Amino acid sequence: MTRKNLLRAVALAGLSLLLCLAFAPSRWRAQGAQSPAEFDRSVQPFLARTCYQCHNAELKSGGLNLESLRTAASIIPSRDIWERVLRKLRAGEMPPKGVPRPNPEELKTVISWIEGEFERADRLVRPDPGRVTVRRLNRAEYNNTVRDLLGVDVRPADNFPQDDSGYGFDNIGDVLSLSPVLMEKYLAAAERVARAAVFGPEQMKPTMVKLRSSGQRIIPSRTPLFDYDSTGLTLPNAIHVTYRFPVDGEYILRVFLGGSRPVGSEPFFVALWIDGHQVQSIELDPTKTAAFDDEEKQDLGGKVQEFRTKITAGEHWVAASIPRLYEGLPARYQGPNPSRITSPPPQFKPPATLPPAQIQERRKRFDERIAAIEKAPVNDARLSSLEIGGPYNQAKGPSVESLRRSTRVAISMDVTRLGARIRS
Repeated sequence: MTRKNLLRAVALAGLSLLLCLAFAPSRWRAQGAQSPAEFDRSVQPFLARTCYQCHNAELKSGGLNLESLRTAASIIPSRDIWERVLRKLRAGEMPPKGVPRPNPEELKTVISWIEGEFERADRLVRPDPGRVTVRRLNRAEYNNTVRDLLGVDVRPADNFPQDDSGYGFDNIGDVLSLSPVLMEKYLAAAERVARAAVFGPEQMKPTMVKLRSSGQRIIPSRTPLFDYDSTGLTLPNAIHVTYRFPVDGEYILRVFLGGSRPVGSEPFFVALWIDGHQVQSIELDPTKTAAFDDEEKQDLGGKVQEFRTKITAGEHWVAASIPRLYEGLPARYQGPNPSRITSPPPQFKPPATLPPAQIQERRKRFDERIAAIEKAPVNDARLSSLEIGGPYNQAKGPSVESLRRSTRVAISMDVTRLGARIRS
């Protein structure tokens, strides 16, 4: 559909809406009205036969003078009296006991007429919403509105003054004030948002931030698992953070490791996840990196894996994990896909010149080392922290999402102005 045809269709729809609104009130009024003849034909004779004897101007039994209710128009000014009558009729308390009961059909007709008049009167009453305060957006709402309308996630309201709160809430219209300082911030934010939407965000210098996740406590175990989350995301060894990337561009993500692996284990992988999708996976061989000699375990302390990837602006869930954690372990652990690395078992070979006492001491330390190797946990490897650096090669110009949403807002404004012209 061309723009001309779109505007024509909107104009016809607006004209149809105006015509419907013009003719609707008279139709509604006609639907709700009841004929006063019904009161003269059924209700007033019923009151005369059953009620006027006691509820007249002289006796006023129960403080009621129903003789004054001789027209259908009395339903509105004397509504409290009619409501008392309706309650008594519904409960069967009028007429009182000892007085002949009215015809059930007549009683039903009177009750229906009173209820119908009440409903009609309620529909004709103009609603009174009371005083409604023109409420401004708080900081969170302002940021979200800019993001949803224009596709620009620069969070301009983060520089606004703290929102006032009342009763524990910061979105109450009567509490949210508009100070001169906030008005200046609004103007500055408008310029920043407009520039980002049209020309894209300003070029930023790379920065580095280090993040840690609370994580879970790892309980050491010597028993490999066969049925577990092979992605490693739900294991306590993984790291999860939420980070807001300021602009589209390339970012460096460094994953710091800790813990250890049993001696004789095969190299393992460290995977990077963005918003639940694996973007990269890099192999790590602890035996090929600098480390202190340790015959008991592969020490992972100080090991770092670095990733470089493109990430869009906005808040993202970033995670790093060790996939297939229980694979590649030495065969003695009897885990899935055991290590194919073979190494001769350590042998105790003391110098022949040592005295027997020293040989016995060294033998003891050798046995302790062998026992430590056999008791090395299989799940101690962990990812301790994450560094995010960037942006690099920042994207220039507005994003595709920003252009799409800005165009949609412009079309909506054109349609709104067209509707205003039609109404005028």
